[in-house]
Amino acid sequence: MDLSKCLRPSGDGAELDIIVTPNSTTPGIQDVDPWRHRLVVKVRAPPEGGRANEEVEELLTEALGARATVSRGHT
Repeated sequence: MDLSKCLRPSGDGAELDIIVTPNSTTPGIQDVDPWRHRLVVKVRAPPEGGRANEEVEELLTEALGARATVSRGHT
């Protein structure tokens, strides 16, 4: 998976543009959307109380081998 179109250096680390689908029956990291240039991430958690963001952080941390945090997003 080529993350070069959605990953950029930032401060002490990097920023990754993602699009999240909450309430998914098939959670996981998909691929980079060729039109939006964002990594597609599906999570089981609902978009309430930060639960979807927490699941995204867990998935990305596990996949990348480095701590991942959601810094901002659409509400």
